[in-house]
Amino acid sequence: MLAVAQAGAFIHCYSSLPEYQELYQRERDNLLQNEETQGQDPHQLAVYSTWRLSYEKLDESARTFLQICSCLHHEGISEEMFEKAAVSQLQLEDTALQAYLDQGRWKEAEALLVVVMEKMKRLLGEDHPGTLAAMVNLASTYRYLDHLKDAESLEVMVMAKGKQLLGDEHPETLTVTGNLARTYREQGRLEEAEALEVLVLEKKKLLLGDDHPNTLRTMLNLAVTYWKQGRWNDAEALQVVTMEKMKRVLGDHHIYTLENMANLANTYRDQGRLKDAETLSVEVIEKMKRVNGDDHPHTLKSMSSLAATYRDLGRLDDAEGLEVAVEENRNRCEGS
Repeated sequence: MLAVAQAGAFIHCYSSLPEYQELYQRERDNLLQNEETQGQDPHQLAVYSTWRLSYEKLDESARTFLQICSCLHHEGISEEMFEKAAVSQLQLEDTALQAYLDQGRWKEAEALLVVVMEKMKRLLGEDHPGTLAAMVNLASTYRYLDHLKDAESLEVMVMAKGKQLLGDEHPETLTVTGNLARTYREQGRLEEAEALEVLVLEKKKLLLGDDHPNTLRTMLNLAVTYWKQGRWNDAEALQVVTMEKMKRVLGDHHIYTLENMANLANTYRDQGRLKDAETLSVEVIEKMKRVNGDDHPHTLKSMSSLAATYRDLGRLDDAEGLEVAVEENRNRCEGS
């Protein structure tokens, strides 16, 4: 029965029954050729063959953990030990993931997030908060990579689960609803984006207060939707209020504050207030370089916006110089 259980677990995770039969026969034939297994009981050989196939699929950290367990009495090996080992491994991967996200290395973040999400589904279940958080992060990464249909599909799924498990007004449900609104905006579905963002903003103000960072982030997003709709006066009014609140609550150098200031600079440019746009863009770039570095996507995006303002001002040499710098930094990042 043990051999059957091990085989069933392997097939469930890695292959089909015909594929497993072929692998098992190959492994068993290899063992029969080994002098150490000559004359072994067939039952023991079957158990060892199925166990070895599974063991070969483990990574180095999992093999090390099993080796440690082999030194313990069987009564001292609990399921909780395996759960903690699995969570510890996921936490290590999460540290690497956060570094990729902070640096704007979206392709690397995507690859790692897919692995983490599948592991969490297998170890913790599809409805576990950690699994849902990984799905939210993967959807956001898809959005940055312009994989908008993939982002939308994940966000719709997580939003439905959030409403079912946590309720419509839970902060996590509101966060993924706001993320879905951003995806709609990137797809050009501006009315749907605005409707969701207005709803989320109203609920966050009630639940968290007007000055909570999550509320301020939603104000930032709604202002971007107004800007995309060409409602520049509405965008400006909301961005100015949001900037003042963010500076007071989060500080001048917080990434949300800088992102909102960069958006306000774009609004000024579209309103024809080019000197205001230039002044604000220069301030944002200086601060972003200190916070994120010269090569971060947010820094490069702000530099491109300033270059566009220089062109509108007729300062073509300044614009070209910035555009060359942006291109060189992007090429350096892609080549690293």
